[in-house]
Parts: sequence; structure tokens; C-alpha cells
Amino acid sequence: MNEIQTPFNAEMTCFTGLDINADEMMKLQKANGNVVKAYKEAQIHRTGVELETSVLNDIKHPTADEKFWHIHRDLKVFANELMMLKFTAKEKEITIREIEFMLEDAEGFEKERFELELEKEKFLMLDLTNCAKDKIREIDNMSNKMDELKDQLVYSDTDIEEHQLYSYMIRYAREWRTVKENQQHGGVQNFGEIMNVIGHFETTWRIIAQDQERFQKLLETIPRDVFEFLVQEKKIIQNKEAS
Repeated sequence: MNEIQTPFNAEMTCFTGLDINADEMMKLQKANGNVVKAYKEAQIHRTGVELETSVLNDIKHPTADEKFWHIHRDLKVFANELMMLKFTAKEKEITIREIEFMLEDAEGFEKERFELELEKEKFLMLDLTNCAKDKIREIDNMSNKMDELKDQLVYSDTDIEEHQLYSYMIRYAREWRTVKENQQHGGVQNFGEIMNVIGHFETTWRIIAQDQERFQKLLETIPRDVFEFLVQEKKIIQNKEAS
């Protein structure tokens, strides 16, 4: 990938035209190295660390399958965003050529305005290109993580619904367990939020428990802590008795 480009040179002539005195210009020139470094290295889109710890956090996405399919959805969105950046860049290219064409016969104030507009459009184009480069970096991070997760999948990599009940059961069981633990220690919680957690947990459990094959699959795949919580809640015992 080509290096990130910057409009800032050592003389900081890009700021010519602002009401800047000599002392202020010296300060800008002194800061040039750090400005260029920040412009080239500043994060625009998510980093790999943010992807791992925030987007794919273990509470909301407790299984490799859930993480895999979340990336699957995001990749399509980000590819679309990159395509829209391409269209915007193409429009900028046309605008730049139009201004350059009109500059050939322009004079006086009209010429000055066209020159200023050309400088602005080229800067916007540069910023757009750098944004696209960082979006490609983000897509690459996500694609690599998706490949890594594919080897850890328990369920299908072509049918998203195959994993969802089990991944959601793990998530909602842990959320409900946390709510109950907080209640036991006198924690104050919003009634609406509690009902929402209970609703997710009980509904997901009902769908799994009423199907013997789903229930058996759950027993084979859930983590130990979730299994113990379901036993504590007498969910697994009740299901066995019912069967």
C-alpha cells in the first residue's frame, strides 16, 4: 500500500493566507515533524485491539461463532463504505479536472477563486484517499480475524442461524446470573432492564428446551460456568424430567 500522503511541508506553506505572524509560523514549523507524524499515523478507523476488546468483547459475543458472524456482517458494511469512498473520489477527480480546465481562461479574482478551490479540492481528495487506506487496513484486520475464528467454529460458516440460539443462551445466562448476583449484594437495578434480561433468557431457554436435539447440542457445547448456572436455576433438571 502506498504511503499516507500529507499536505504539510517543512515550511508549512500550506497555511499561507491565514493571518499568521512570524512567531506563529515559527511555532508551526517547529511542530511540523509531529504534525506530519500525526497526519500519517493517526487512527481513522478501528484498530485490531479495539476490534478484539470492544467490538468482539466476550460478554456480548461469547463464542467464536458469534464473533465470526459479527465480523461477517461488518465486512459487508465496510466494503460498501469503501465503495462509496471510491465514488466520492471519482467525483472529486472530475471536479479537479473541471477547475483546471476553467483555470486556463480565468483571470483576476475568478482565477484566484479557482486556484483556491483547486487547492481545497486536492486537499479533500488527499484526505479521502488516506481515509480509504485506513479503511482497507481495518478491513484487512477484520478479514484476518475472521480467518482465525473460522478454525474455532462449532457451527456452520454458511448458515448464521445455526449458532445463534446457543451463543445467545450463553450470553443471556451470564447476564441473568450477573443480575441475580448483584441483587444478592443489594445492588440497585432498573426494573425494565431486569425484565429485558429475564425475557431474553427465558425465551431463548424455552426455544432450546422444547427440542431434544437442540437441548442435547447445548449440553455438548456450553461452557462449564453456564452449565452450572442452568443447573442452579433447575433448568436442565426440569428439562430432563420433562423428557
